[in-house]
Amino acid sequence: MDYSRDILALDDAELERFVLRWLQVMTSPKYHSTQRFAGAGDMYRVVVGFLTKACLEGPWNNYQCKQPGRRNLGVGSAFLDLGKILHFSHQKKFTLPEQFTFVAPRGLARPLEEPIFNPSAL
Repeated sequence: MDYSRDILALDDAELERFVLRWLQVMTSPKYHSTQRFAGAGDMYRVVVGFLTKACLEGPWNNYQCKQPGRRNLGVGSAFLDLGKILHFSHQKKFTLPEQFTFVAPRGLARPLEEPIFNPSAL
């Protein structure tokens, strides 16, 4: 069954809840726990998988969910999100995530593909 239309129809909050549930079900042995940070004060942590009980003081992965209208994910939005994670980790609000994954059902804008697919250049 093809669920792509259903996923594209989700708003931002629904996409975040979908990804959280996916992490809980599909990757449960991988994560100690999961959390969805929503709204003001989320510090650009959206859906998080904690690899240990140390939570944000230990290794964790961030899933940045983006459903930007009917467009794909652009450079400006992506770099703002990455910059904010770097900023808050520099302020010691949390450690840097082990992985930072964009969940962008509409895909990436062409100019964003180069730095994403060449992480050493990023």
